[in-house]
Parts: sequence; structure tokens; C-alpha cells
Amino acid sequence: FTGAITINGGTLATSSTQGFGSTTATANLNMAGGTTLRYSNAGILSTTRTLALGSSAVIVDITSATGDLRFPLGGKITGTAPAGSMQLTKTGPGTFGSNISNNPTSQSTYAGDTEVLSGTIRSSQSTGTNQFFGTGTIFLGDTSGSNNTTLLLGGTNAILANPLVVRAGNSGTSLLCNQNTGTASTYNGTITL
Repeated sequence: FTGAITINGGTLATSSTQGFGSTTATANLNMAGGTTLRYSNAGILSTTRTLALGSSAVIVDITSATGDLRFPLGGKITGTAPAGSMQLTKTGPGTFGSNISNNPTSQSTYAGDTEVLSGTIRSSQSTGTNQFFGTGTIFLGDTSGSNNTTLLLGGTNAILANPLVVRAGNSGTSLLCNQNTGTASTYNGTITL
């Protein structure tokens, strides 16, 4: 199916690599504030849908360490949480973000913050500023526990302008990494350790 998906409460969970219908569907995946989007497969789920988030934090949970939820060319995130409030919370040991090779040309438009409590997020852009995770602050790590977190920045001559905060209080490792085609990417925002 190619129609829009709307979740107003609870959790949308799938273990299928086609769990959101056609992989070329462009209709929105609408997640209200307080809901959870969960992917539990060990492989790649790739969708060209726009992930439209509500007015408060939405959890994206990738439960397998080798699971990878990708938004390829044109994929983006929108949201209505105000700047300075939490818009997206990433949990689980897997990976969530834009594709590795098909760098997105559409910039995500949400102004709220993103926190990574476990696992990896990835932002790729062929040139210019990476805004797959909007314009708000990206927080790496939890305030307790031992989960590891990673932010991957990919693309050619890509720039990530979001402020970054590596949280204290946990014993896990937080990494800022480049994943590109041989040309260095740049973390251009304020980094707080």
C-alpha cells in the first residue's frame, strides 16, 4: 500500500523490511507526540515516506544492533514541537537516519531537539548543511546507564550545524564519526562535553 499511516497513540511496530507498505511510497508516516515507532528486524528497512512528528517527543526504537531504519533520497522529518523542547528520542542499539549512499536532498524542518539514548543516528547530505535531524540540539547519551551512542555524518563536504551535547552521568561511549566517500565532513555547531 502507498497511503498515509497515522498513529495517534501507542506503538507502531514491525519486524518486516516492508513494514510501512511500498518502499517507494511518499505519503506521510504521522506519529503523534508520545507514540513509539519500533523496528525489530536485523536488516534494513528503507522508506521514502516523510516522518511527521507531533507536538511532543516521539520515540524511535531500533531493537536489533544490526537493524537499520533508513530514509533515502527525498526522505525527511517534520515536527511541531517548539524549539528547545524534545521532539525525537532514539532508543535501542540499532541505526536510524538518512541513507548512506542516496544522500537526501530534502532538509528536515523540525525545530525541536533530538536525543540519542542508545545506538546510532546517521545524517547524510551530498553537499551543504546536514539537517536530517532538524535544527535543534542533538544530545548524545543518557544521564545514567551504560549505553553507547554514535552520530554518523556522511556525504561529500557535508556540514552539520546542529549544537551537540554529550551528556554526563553514564558510563557508555559517545562517538562523533564521519561516514563518507573520502572527503572530510565538518561538525560546525557548538559541541559541549
